[in-house]
Amino acid sequence: MAFAFRKRLRQHKRECFPFKFVKAILLPVDENQPRIIEVVCNMKPPEDGEDGYDHPQVRSYLGHPDHLGRRQVDPDPGLPGLHRDYSLEMFCRDAFLIDGSPVNQCVQHLTWGLAPHKWAGPIVILKQHQNTERYVDADLSMLEPIIVYFLEYGRGR
Repeated sequence: MAFAFRKRLRQHKRECFPFKFVKAILLPVDENQPRIIEVVCNMKPPEDGEDGYDHPQVRSYLGHPDHLGRRQVDPDPGLPGLHRDYSLEMFCRDAFLIDGSPVNQCVQHLTWGLAPHKWAGPIVILKQHQNTERYVDADLSMLEPIIVYFLEYGRGR
C-alpha cells in the first residue's frame, strides 16, 4: 500500500511540478578550471497568455546565500562560440564583497589576474534562449564571452 502511494506521489510531482536538468558552467571558488554541472530547473508552463519560464535551482552550488546575484551576459556578436539566439546568465552570491566569500580562483585564472573586479564565491553560468526565460545546455565553448565580461566589468565603459 505504501509503495503504491509513493509511486502515485512521484507521478503527481512530475505532472504538477515539472522540472528538467540543464548543463551549466560552474566557476569553482577554489579551483583553476571551470566544469560542467547539472542544474535542476523547475518549469513553469505558459498560462493565461503569459510565457512560461524555468527557475534554476542554483543555491546549493553557491553555498545557500541569503541573496542571489543574477547578471545577464550578452555575448558580443563578433565572438565565436555563441549563437545570437542565446544569452548567458550568471548567478553568484550577491553579497560576496561583504559576506567573507573567498576570491574566485577560477575567475582569476581565466582572466590571468587582470579582471578589475575581485569576484568572490562560486559562480554558475546558464545558457538561456534569447528573449525567453527557458534554459538549455551550456558548454565550455561559451567561456570566451564570460571572460570578456569579467575583463570589462568595472572599467566604466
